[in-house]
Amino acid sequence: MPAPAPRDVPLPAVQFQPEDLLPSVTIAGGDLWVTNIQEGTLDQLSGAEMEGAYETGAGPVAVVKADDGMWVANALDGTVARLDFEGVRVATHQTGGEPRALAFDGQSIWVANAADDSVTKLSKDGATAQTFKVGDRPSALAFDGEFIWVANTLGNSVTKLRRDGSEAGTFPVGRWPVALTVERDHIWVALAGEASVTKLDRDGKELGTFRVGDTPVAVLFSDFQGEGHIWVANLADDTV
Repeated sequence: MPAPAPRDVPLPAVQFQPEDLLPSVTIAGGDLWVTNIQEGTLDQLSGAEMEGAYETGAGPVAVVKADDGMWVANALDGTVARLDFEGVRVATHQTGGEPRALAFDGQSIWVANAADDSVTKLSKDGATAQTFKVGDRPSALAFDGEFIWVANTLGNSVTKLRRDGSEAGTFPVGRWPVALTVERDHIWVALAGEASVTKLDRDGKELGTFRVGDTPVAVLFSDFQGEGHIWVANLADDTV
């Protein structure tokens, strides 16, 4: 476990702004699916081979796998695209301003609208939508099996939503929370402005904050062979 990170320790220079666009990756069908921001595509890779590059919209920054295919958030045109597993775009849905993150709760697609300080809940066919206010510039989502967790990057907080969209709590964290992962009974938050990650319990209580590399922008829980680890990608110093 990394050493705790006192909040009064001088921080490294941050070379990242919350408005910066970063790609996303997920696994489906044994392949990697990666958002290509510059090309406006979702790229499918099998090992080292490119299987396809599929048009999604402008500025794709997030991807999530659902039962019916891949969903992609296009930050620059305010839409979410739905693709089947062959890469065919079957629908495009308008959401809020600058959709930056996605989550799937088994029934609905959740979209974090960074420019609107809101989260949109879409039915799997995209036909119905509900939008709920959260904190300042929501940029990451995670589903823990019961609740949706929202990282409010400029609000320096994390909001916990019930699946009906009602708020179950908002909890202060450090500077610029930009990524979330669920680890059993804990939520881990990457703090891009503090070079650290914070561990919360499911009631939102902070259990510790730990120093990592400079500008952590992604965090992932891996339980490979039952040995749980938290992996953190640090943008400014090119480390994991």
